[in-house]
Amino acid sequence: MGLIAHLHQFCELDSQAISWLENHVVEGRNAKGTVLLECEQVCNHLFFIKSGLVCGILEAPDQDHCTWLAEEQALATSYYSFISRKPSPERIEALEDTHWEALSYSDIEVLYQKFPPTERAGRKILEAYYAQLEERWLSLQLNTAAERYKRLLDQRPQLLQRVSLGKIASYLGMKQETLSRIRNIK
Repeated sequence: MGLIAHLHQFCELDSQAISWLENHVVEGRNAKGTVLLECEQVCNHLFFIKSGLVCGILEAPDQDHCTWLAEEQALATSYYSFISRKPSPERIEALEDTHWEALSYSDIEVLYQKFPPTERAGRKILEAYYAQLEERWLSLQLNTAAERYKRLLDQRPQLLQRVSLGKIASYLGMKQETLSRIRNIK
């Protein structure tokens, strides 16, 4: 599945909209370790991950913090920067060789104007993102480290094979030593 098919899940796309999208969706590949967006840059693209894995990283003086992970069939962007048009507080980095499709912010604005039903897709995507963000925030606030790890095991176990333990620990809001201790108890 690609970005057009993904959007089609949220709204009916007619042949004109599909044709327009086919002419505006860009495709790219990045090697593991490539930075797709640097901190303090305005994020101009909404990425759809066809294969591979990317993450959002907040840079801090003591250590970097992995704030989100996006794998195949997921959208990835610095949503704050993308929507506000302000510099991103995070960088986006490929954790694996990654194949993606993307639409620019300006193309999405044109898409909404030319094909009004696509605004519904945009709203539904943002609603889903917000729900995931709130769920993650609540988990970090209310759940123990062990409960957060168990949830990851239940919902996204494949990440443990694909992401370093340091990044997994950061994503779960704990130190790597805490994650190692929890894993040894299981």
